[in-house]
Amino acid sequence: MCVGFTRQCILILLGLCCGMAQAATPLRSPSLTLDPAAQWQLGAPPLQPVLERFFLSRNCKLYLLSWFIYDSKQGKRLSEADVRAQLPQLNHLPLHDCPFAVPPAQLEQALHIKLPSEPGLVLIYMDFNYERDVLKMFLTPAQIEMHQQRLDSLSQLKTIPKYFILSPHQGKKSQF
Repeated sequence: MCVGFTRQCILILLGLCCGMAQAATPLRSPSLTLDPAAQWQLGAPPLQPVLERFFLSRNCKLYLLSWFIYDSKQGKRLSEADVRAQLPQLNHLPLHDCPFAVPPAQLEQALHIKLPSEPGLVLIYMDFNYERDVLKMFLTPAQIEMHQQRLDSLSQLKTIPKYFILSPHQGKKSQF
């Protein structure tokens, strides 16, 4: 039996979670609710290192539990100032500022999504794959509630397509 968070205990927990993850459905979150009326589209890139390299090659970091706005007409991730000016109803939400240019086809490939045929703004929300990611065990109820409130606020955008991207588990390296 594990007592405290010793290295051995954490490795046992990781083993248990990873073993259970094999049978888990990859696109379902047990503790969060996506509003069906908001029409979120799911994306699940297959490899974590590939997704991280996509962002790093554009001088950005992959931030999970975060969002950004992509303009498929201009082929770029908008700066914080542009987002705040174009979508003032989102000014109350934290946003990592890291604008970069990327053709729509490359974004689709990296995030495993299909952008609308009509070019324009889209919302991308990066999240943990809760059923396959041991980090879920370390989120407090308050963090989960804050996360749900953020998703609820973003769901209120009715005029922009929304993509819920689940961080891949495959290819992650243990930090222990």
